[in-house]
Amino acid sequence: MREQHDTVTNPSANEPFAAVLARYLSRRAVLRGGLAGLALWAGHPFWLDPQSAAGAADFLPVQHSTADQLQVPAGYRQQVLIRWGDPLRPDAPDFDPRAQTAWKQARQFGYNCDFIGFLPLPPGTSNASHGLLVVNHEYANSELMFPEWDGTLAGKSREMVAIELAAHGVSVVEVRREASGAWHYVRGSAYNRRLTGNSLMRLSGPAAGHPWLQTSEDASGRLVRGTLNNCAGGVTPWGTVLTCEENFHFYFHGSLEAVRDRAIRAVHERYGLRDRYGWGQYHARFDVAQEPHEMLRFGWVVELDPYDPHAIPVKRTALGRFKHEAATVVVAPGGQVVVYSGDDERFEYIYKFVSSGRYNPYSRAANLHLLDAGTLYVARFHDDGTGTWLPLVFGQGPLTPEHGFRSQAEVLINARRAADLLGATKMDRPEDVEASPVTGKVYAVLTNNTKRQPQQVDAANPRPANAYGHILEIAEAGEDPTATRFHWSLFIACGDPATPAHQAAYQGYPTVSWLANPDNLAFDEAGRLWVATDGQPRSIGANDAVYVIDTEGPYRGRCRMFLSGPRGCEVCGPAFTPRQHDVLCGHPAPRGRQGLALCRAAEPLARLSRRHAAAAQRGGHHPRGWRQGGWLGQRSPFLAGGLARQQVTHVAFNRVAYLPVAFQRHAFGVWNRPGLVALGPHRRAGLAAAHGDHHVVFDVGKLGQPLGTRRTQCNAALAHHGDGLRIDGGGRTGAGTEDLPAAAAIVASKTLCHLAATGVFYAHKQHALHVPALLLPTALPSRSGSPPAGAARGSLTPF
Repeated sequence: MREQHDTVTNPSANEPFAAVLARYLSRRAVLRGGLAGLALWAGHPFWLDPQSAAGAADFLPVQHSTADQLQVPAGYRQQVLIRWGDPLRPDAPDFDPRAQTAWKQARQFGYNCDFIGFLPLPPGTSNASHGLLVVNHEYANSELMFPEWDGTLAGKSREMVAIELAAHGVSVVEVRREASGAWHYVRGSAYNRRLTGNSLMRLSGPAAGHPWLQTSEDASGRLVRGTLNNCAGGVTPWGTVLTCEENFHFYFHGSLEAVRDRAIRAVHERYGLRDRYGWGQYHARFDVAQEPHEMLRFGWVVELDPYDPHAIPVKRTALGRFKHEAATVVVAPGGQVVVYSGDDERFEYIYKFVSSGRYNPYSRAANLHLLDAGTLYVARFHDDGTGTWLPLVFGQGPLTPEHGFRSQAEVLINARRAADLLGATKMDRPEDVEASPVTGKVYAVLTNNTKRQPQQVDAANPRPANAYGHILEIAEAGEDPTATRFHWSLFIACGDPATPAHQAAYQGYPTVSWLANPDNLAFDEAGRLWVATDGQPRSIGANDAVYVIDTEGPYRGRCRMFLSGPRGCEVCGPAFTPRQHDVLCGHPAPRGRQGLALCRAAEPLARLSRRHAAAAQRGGHHPRGWRQGGWLGQRSPFLAGGLARQQVTHVAFNRVAYLPVAFQRHAFGVWNRPGLVALGPHRRAGLAAAHGDHHVVFDVGKLGQPLGTRRTQCNAALAHHGDGLRIDGGGRTGAGTEDLPAAAAIVASKTLCHLAATGVFYAHKQHALHVPALLLPTALPSRSGSPPAGAARGSLTPF
């Protein structure tokens, strides 16, 4: 929904991030060469041969595309897992697009996926083949859901509005992976659940019960019906899910002039009001003139327990009210829980919450109220590469009655104005904020801001009319996420590095699959950053996609496209199963006139014959001429089914793709196999290898750091691990000969073992994708570190 961010509601005179970043870069004399000059100080070995780097890749990157099909690397396939309207509850009927009702929709999978979380079953395990998917349903495309609609708000019937209310919210779905690798959802599972725009929710924390949250329907100010515009989110260490309410202002009708309470009107003005659905004509709670407090009950982070289908979700007011894009949870060294979040609108802010209590890994119940007490902070970026977290605490600084705040509840309800008064840095649409599991560094997405003027640039937002976005890298002081000071740098300036006008930079890396408009982030266990985009069709004329970016080591800044979505969709996710066997992605319906025209021209469900419509509605089946999970180049199922029904897709192997593995000598003088060397420079990295029914896991520490004339040696100890063996490598550096793990000799006698590249689960809004590991035959090196007899040097070449 790109058009939803065209307005600006921040009237403060706070310094924009672009001005901070401009001075920051100027201090480092980088502006002489534009943002491409980042290569001079980024520490990347730009002398590294790009062909050598490509040889270390575990997949061949996908190219930019405008095709109306989902594309993944050679050797991978996708499988539709669940789609809009698929029945969840035991009493749910099969999907019928011509006879949809609100009662049916409330028991079926919702519309327009965004955040996807995977939680293993049984609870507390790391089972990668059985679990619960928690999927957000952000918004509705009325023009696709109701072909008979005339396109006007007044033309919506009461039943259409009721269906849209039921299509929003969250789905909880039980899923299983079969021995073949295929996934399916469990229809009628006791875990399956729908949270909609009408579901009962509780308010908790400092703002709960405040008069501003009381309505004629709820005099207590502690009970709310529904959650809306659920965008990104997060999974907590205690097995709950945080789902974020973002653009709640689209659902409310009326003029703010009709709101008599000046204080309430001022809050609404700061957040905006733009009716896009017309619900207020049938429901008084969505009319600000009749219920001026109702909109204040949205814009929160909602915590839900997917393992308990009877638990009432809770809106945690301590995390503040704004247009939340993310809720990433990190446990600090001292045990406090930290939640990072972005406010997704132009010139808004980046926040974090630090709990007062401490996480208890031995008692799930003890953690269920951790998010009700703590301190909310907002970020200020300085042009010397440092930053400060400013506390939003009533009575401190300007947050006093003299400035219109009478309690902590009002600070949290009107968090945007509190951040204005504190002098937070105005950002280019903060979206996802994620922390690396390897380094602990935090990465924040600024997706775009075409309304930033040249005089508004700063160190952290360096480009006026920023059409492509950028990613910041933040290091908390003392590697403690509760710290109030941090260091920051520009990690990626998105766009085409070969086009000077883009001012793009990828840490000096010479050859990349360049991207624009980063949105959702996820980290794999090796510390690689997975980036899903939203807006590439508008900014660069290519479909939205998923990219993988190395954040550490000699490949820092290397960006590779893993997935290209169908034309007109936003790609969302990704999310991983434990041990990263699989990756989930989702995508929503196409947006705008172009997507609608494509859908209709491509024979949408409404035009299919009864026989074809029935085939398209069955999971895993599509009309004749369309194949699911086929090789690239075959016709995609998305035109006939996906553009009319959102789906969750599972990407899997179409076949075992064998690649010959050659050895490669890197510029810093360490022998490595290409399958492993992609992870070499990370602080902690792992790949799984299998022979027969056994698994060997290499856990590599600092292997292959470019340390001048020094070499990295890695001694390994063998131990049992799960259903196979584990080799833990303890890296050490020092002068000496090149060597590889001595424990490799344990399996070196095998002429062939299968090396598995990391698998992942993705989501592109209507689909979720599963990508198991790519199998590679390889010969292992001798203990001396020399290649086996007959092994060639070079990069991976498929045969």
